[in-house]
Amino acid sequence: MTFANRLKELRIQNQLTQNQVADKLMVSRSTIGKYETGLAYPDFEKLVALANLYNCSTDYLLCLSNSPKRHSEIQLKLVDKIVTLSVSEGLISNINNEKEYDKLYEDIKTAYKTIKLIKRIVINPSTNK
Repeated sequence: MTFANRLKELRIQNQLTQNQVADKLMVSRSTIGKYETGLAYPDFEKLVALANLYNCSTDYLLCLSNSPKRHSEIQLKLVDKIVTLSVSEGLISNINNEKEYDKLYEDIKTAYKTIKLIKRIVINPSTNK
């Protein structure tokens, strides 16, 4: 499969016309037509916009992956559990900005380092004297 074919397939699956996609990307309909026939290729910003529009990864659009999902269901469930746990433990209330994400990330990173240290102490107590 080519980029052009994949792009057209995604547009049809999402029940969008070339005009609708063009409007969302702020380009002409003929530009979308050229993308879908392989006569032109989007720049980086448009490629990311297309991935967001079709809710897929850029790797999928570029035919580097056969999985359209950005993240697996397992990864999404893990993130959901981490956020739910963080809220229930009072680490965060509602994540509304990047600063809160960064703080949560650092807290989780510290927790993992602590767990690793405790495991080393518990598993090999004689080597930690």
